[in-house]
Amino acid sequence: MLAKVKSTASAAKEVAVKKASTLGEGAKASLASVKTSAVEHAVMIKESAQEMMRAREVPVILERLQAGHAVYSQSFASDFWLFLKNNHLIFSLFFAHPKHPFSACERRVCLTCSLALGFGITCLLTLSKDDVDAATLTIMTIMLGGILQGVYDTLLKIFATCSCVQSCPTPIRVIFECCGSVGLIVQFFFGAAICVSGALALQSLFSAEEFNAATWQFFASKFQAWFVTSVLVASLSFWMRRRQQLPPTDPKAYEEWNKTPKPGFCFGNKNKKPKSFLWNKYIGKDKTIEDLPLRSPRYAYRLCCMNLGQDEPLEVPSNTDDIELGAPTDEGLN
Repeated sequence: MLAKVKSTASAAKEVAVKKASTLGEGAKASLASVKTSAVEHAVMIKESAQEMMRAREVPVILERLQAGHAVYSQSFASDFWLFLKNNHLIFSLFFAHPKHPFSACERRVCLTCSLALGFGITCLLTLSKDDVDAATLTIMTIMLGGILQGVYDTLLKIFATCSCVQSCPTPIRVIFECCGSVGLIVQFFFGAAICVSGALALQSLFSAEEFNAATWQFFASKFQAWFVTSVLVASLSFWMRRRQQLPPTDPKAYEEWNKTPKPGFCFGNKNKKPKSFLWNKYIGKDKTIEDLPLRSPRYAYRLCCMNLGQDEPLEVPSNTDDIELGAPTDEGLN
């Protein structure tokens, strides 16, 4: 009887050991499955975070444009075209960098204001046809209207971007950006008022001949403002900026070029940088203009429904560790 009890106990013990072993293996498998799932989830979160960071990351070429850099290659024409693509009122609608802070919506608002003012000025000038001959009126409309519209377009961009205060302390920058928004609204209503006044005045003396003349002069003045006055002013500004950023060959001038200027505007702003700052940061202290590529870098952009171009990587030199990076001045939006 005792032997039978021992045998039964031994069998029960073996069954219990097998069940415990089975349960242990199941628990281990469950734990391994949980660990695998947690690792996969962590990897997915990390990849999502990296994608978000890449989406928010400002490309080097755009950072240089925002900082007002004017030297990208040995070619002035190629660098100037890169500048125009991101700053000209018309060209930037089609060729600007997709991540440019001056958004396409803001550009369209500025374009609408420019068209409204241009049409109003043309209508008002057309009404003075009785005082001057037709040739003089045409020249006056194209030249005077074009210059006024060029100045107006420049002010629109200044108010929309507030580029001169981007390196100032945050409170000052916020104040000026609010003032810029107010200025943009004022300019919008000013352009709308001029447009309505000119249209109503022309309508009171409406004739097909006057309407055709006003329309032709309007397009001529806009062409002159957009593709003559604006381009000439931009080319002069870009040439002066590029000349200032290129390293001088004269040793004394080179020393002055590397000297940090005294603090100026922005109520004691101490973030003033030497003229060599952008060159040293983005090109390198030991580089010369001969080390630059023959043309400016290209980037991918979307025109209508087509994806054009491709991003070309730009490397920041490794010898800029001792350079105080600071905030971009955003002069490129001026």
